[in-house]
Amino acid sequence: MKNRLMAGAAAALLALLLGGCRADPKVAEGTSVAGQDAAQPAATDTVQPSPAPADVPAWETHGFTSGPFSMELPVNWDEVPGMGSYTAMFFTDTTRDLDSQPSNIVIELPLGAEERELPEIDYRDPEIQQEFFAFLEENAKNGTGELENFEKALWEQPLTFIIAYDRETADGKTARQTRYYPVDAQYHAMVVYATDFGDSIAPPLPEVVHHMLVSWQSEWAKTE
Repeated sequence: MKNRLMAGAAAALLALLLGGCRADPKVAEGTSVAGQDAAQPAATDTVQPSPAPADVPAWETHGFTSGPFSMELPVNWDEVPGMGSYTAMFFTDTTRDLDSQPSNIVIELPLGAEERELPEIDYRDPEIQQEFFAFLEENAKNGTGELENFEKALWEQPLTFIIAYDRETADGKTARQTRYYPVDAQYHAMVVYATDFGDSIAPPLPEVVHHMLVSWQSEWAKTE
């Protein structure tokens, strides 16, 4: 019975995370499973929390605001509006030539996120975490097939589920695709996609994503 309840809870959250997002966010030809039905969970091992980057970065930052959201970015990073969409914001090192296909980060929010009520789930329960990771892995497989060099990780602050794998782009390059799923209510079921083309972009993508999350502010959250 407990396993069925956990599976149902994981499926409910996954539907919120993936159900309203635009398919195929522009992560330099990254793949998304937005809008797909939740797959059945596969067997997976318990994931121990990984050390997250420091809350205070060693690099200079600047403030970024878009509508009701604000956060801090590296001083050399900014949004590239032409690469985003109504539900997705595309960020990269804007000192680089965009035609060179630099590594990048996309923050995607489901449509109607401000009106969504997230299910109350204890994400710190190891069994719930195991079930949720299984759903994330299976849904990624649905979008890309078998996952090469698959890894999963967990940040405790903010509580974030992370999966990563290698993929081949349309022009034959190999990119490291990482998906971050922060589950606290203030993130409104967002998904963060980090695409690393091995171009030594600075700061490192995990540091940028983590600082985006810890500095994230939402006016929606203040009215809940």
